[in-house]
Amino acid sequence: ASEAQVKAAFLVKFPGFVEWPATAFRDAAAPFVIATVAAGVVLQELRELVAQRRILGRPVSVRPLEEPRPPAGLHLLFVGAAARQQGAETIAACRELPVLVVTEAPWGPEAGAMINFVQREGSVRFEASRGPAERAGLKLSARLLAVAERVLDTAP
Repeated sequence: ASEAQVKAAFLVKFPGFVEWPATAFRDAAAPFVIATVAAGVVLQELRELVAQRRILGRPVSVRPLEEPRPPAGLHLLFVGAAARQQGAETIAACRELPVLVVTEAPWGPEAGAMINFVQREGSVRFEASRGPAERAGLKLSARLLAVAERVLDTAP
């Protein structure tokens, strides 16, 4: 599998390892909304992967963001490495919302990402930050934290 396919697969799996507040979804039929910033090939792979799937038992909507304002009902934000300025602004706009923020850049954790993809020995791995998740009302499961390359307890 390509790096983009692996990242897309992780993005689909991560929500199952997060405890979401009741306020995260407007009702039982609300879709699981994923937005991306500068995601490139990962966006394409993600769209293909979720075409016939559900996340948390919900239909999935995937859309690229053109501006730093997150859409209403957003649940997962993926920010590509090339989007430092817009990515940081979008992450900041999500800071108090129950949105799982995932990045693929060295600056991700300092910007407030909860999960950041890293390359280790030719494999896609990830590091997790509990602080930003907790501030957003999300709880990362112990199972997710156990397989993280590194767990960061401090973040903005």
